[in-house]
Amino acid sequence: MPGTEGSAIQQDQFFWSPDSEFIGFVQDGKLKKVSATGGPPQTLVSGVSAITRGAWGKDGIILLVFGPGAPIQRVPDIGGALVDVVKTIDGQSRFQPQFLPDGRHFLYYVIGVSAQANGIYVGSLEDDAQAKQLLPDSTVTRYVPSDVPGRGGYLLFVRERTLMAQPFDADTVTLTGQMLPVAESVGRFSVSQNGALAYMAGGQPSSRQELLWVDRSGRQLGVAAAAAEYRNVRLSPDEKSIAFDRTEEANTDVWVLDLVRGVPSRITFDPAADNLPISSPDGHRILWSSRHRGSFDLYIKAASGAGQDEKLITMGTATGWATDWSRDGKFVLYQRPGDKTGQDLWIAPQSTGASGELQKPFPYLASVFNEANGVFSPDGHWIAYETDESGRPEVYVQAFPLANQKVRISTGGGTDAAWSKNDGELFYLAADRNLMAVPYRATITTFEPGVGKALFPVPGNVVRRSYAVSGDGRRFLIGKPVDQNVSEPITVVVNWLDELKRRVPSK
Repeated sequence: MPGTEGSAIQQDQFFWSPDSEFIGFVQDGKLKKVSATGGPPQTLVSGVSAITRGAWGKDGIILLVFGPGAPIQRVPDIGGALVDVVKTIDGQSRFQPQFLPDGRHFLYYVIGVSAQANGIYVGSLEDDAQAKQLLPDSTVTRYVPSDVPGRGGYLLFVRERTLMAQPFDADTVTLTGQMLPVAESVGRFSVSQNGALAYMAGGQPSSRQELLWVDRSGRQLGVAAAAAEYRNVRLSPDEKSIAFDRTEEANTDVWVLDLVRGVPSRITFDPAADNLPISSPDGHRILWSSRHRGSFDLYIKAASGAGQDEKLITMGTATGWATDWSRDGKFVLYQRPGDKTGQDLWIAPQSTGASGELQKPFPYLASVFNEANGVFSPDGHWIAYETDESGRPEVYVQAFPLANQKVRISTGGGTDAAWSKNDGELFYLAADRNLMAVPYRATITTFEPGVGKALFPVPGNVVRRSYAVSGDGRRFLIGKPVDQNVSEPITVVVNWLDELKRRVPSK
């Protein structure tokens, strides 16, 4: 649709109006709407996060959530001021609201520090209304009315990859009957108000890829690893192995692959999600994020896989992960959502204080915008990171510890920054997926970037850890997607309500 180029495309970042006449979407830091029949988009709200989700109610109200830790807010569908509907609660994040038919109540789910507080909730636009927990599942939920007059509808949600239907009375906002399975092996799904259901198996397309070494022109030098699932790849300091995560049987774990022998080793075995690993500066340990106890903390283990998982840093957040470890081993850089800010960058010192215990972590960058994916310069005096303060992610550099100098590196969009270890270059992924190389000169107090140069396009659509650079800056490890012509089918079901009626006795 003309005028929607570059819009955000994650789930619920574009959404229908109740009458199916308009589509709401997020683009360049603005919430916009466009007629489904065409025409110029209209801006409703400026200064929104790049990860904002939305839902549109029948009374001309749009609900927005800017990201983890943010409140649920409302805005008229003709534009106007944002007003909090569900305020922030320390340690909790609310996700993906969905209106019920009355246009006043809405569903959303919570992930937070307390496992007891996690789950599917129903909230209200009424002042001082208390949200009510309906189910313990922290997952996207949709409501579909029954086609039988006088009978309640159903809440649809995914529990362990099974699409479940929970009878629900939308008038009294209460659960009313026995939960029933609808379909197996379901990832994302959507349902219309007349009951038509569509879903994809597995939740995402195939992520199998071949890892290649390429030179600065993108010419292939060799195959580093045979085709398999490699997500969030990090190269070890000695460049002989990689740490990554992969999902098997709906569980995500951390793995290490020996690039010399081609032998993979599984590092984590916990049933909770374990992902986004990085290596310690000496390469002997792996640090990763895990939801061992209902919220994300950072854990560490020997790179050989020996020993037990040990919690290194407590975050207690709905999302969060380590992004880098300073070369001298003194600081871990990680990101987590703030209670009243977007994604923030934090520093965890790895040295002890007078008490003999590790010094407490502290925020490095924390604002209403999202600061993400920070990486230390080789000398540890600078941090490259990305922020969406301009309306879309761009790469910046700031001093560590913070000083007055802040240098913008990318123009036209930039993510996934990385430093060469020796040659005075900073790399990042441009919005058009070209890998950019920016020369620089730096002292402890000054940073002077040169003119960036496009090296080669990086295949795929990943914008985080989509490449790794060798220490000399002459070789790059990239993933080449395989099975590109194979995609998960979308299954459409038009009679599942009839099946449920046969399985549920009439009142």
